[in-house]
Amino acid sequence: MYYFSKFIFMVNEYLEIYTDGSDIKGTGKIGYGAYIKYNDREYKMSGVSDQEDFKKFYKTSDNVSNPTMELVALLKVLMEFRNTNLNIEVFADYVGVQKWISGEWKAKKVYIIDITRRVRNLIDKINSNGGSVKLTWVKGHSGNVGNNEADILAKDREVYNEIPLLISEIKNNPKISYF
Repeated sequence: MYYFSKFIFMVNEYLEIYTDGSDIKGTGKIGYGAYIKYNDREYKMSGVSDQEDFKKFYKTSDNVSNPTMELVALLKVLMEFRNTNLNIEVFADYVGVQKWISGEWKAKKVYIIDITRRVRNLIDKINSNGGSVKLTWVKGHSGNVGNNEADILAKDREVYNEIPLLISEIKNNPKISYF
């Protein structure tokens, strides 16, 4: 569980992220969403893909599940902050996110193995930059605003990426390094 052990809460350097994944029923589409809070501002990030594209990429016949997209959401958001020294807390309503990343659960499917490996590498990079990543479970559909927003984004067929605005704000903060 060393991936979570280095988390240090510092108000000026803290990034709060809620992630969610979705199998957009009846459409053949899969999606992910991230709702991000930084310095009392809110940012959105989401993406949509076809089930068939995912299957081709990983050479599998498996349909992509909601839990897989939960991991994809984490991967996508950490990719955006891999070159920072931010202290990041990521909230997910699927406990498997923490359990797969910590190694408590052993992934069996090739794509889960690949995604968890990539997430661990990103966490290691953020840690080596002087930042930290903490993964926290939050109860889904319980009125948590951040989790509700991430859920909506994961199911939406629109693509949002307000990360460039956030990165611009981060680069202007002298307490944060952007490598």
